[in-house]
Amino acid sequence: MNTGIAVFKGCKNYKSLVTIVSIFVIMVAILSTAVVPAFAVTPHERVKLYKSVEIAAGDSLWSIAGDYGCPEYSDSSRFIREVMEINHLTDADSIHEGAYLVIPYYADVDKEA
Repeated sequence: MNTGIAVFKGCKNYKSLVTIVSIFVIMVAILSTAVVPAFAVTPHERVKLYKSVEIAAGDSLWSIAGDYGCPEYSDSSRFIREVMEINHLTDADSIHEGAYLVIPYYADVDKEA
């Protein structure tokens, strides 16, 4: 009993067909690895933004730095100095419950092409 594959192997175009299919599979593999990452990854950049936060009972600039500080600041004191400058504070102890502070933070945003 002959199967379709056995009969097809007897054809003289079998090697050509295998070669064409092999080239097609290789091309698909190469193109899929080259093209997919370009569409799958959206480039981001970190930008500095600002928001207003209400000072709660017991808050200090140090506790706020602990809550809102980020890796862009090498340490909490740099973050606190910037918060003091933005809010025109001369003394780190001059914040009060119920008042608001403008604080910087960083976020990822999509880059425009």
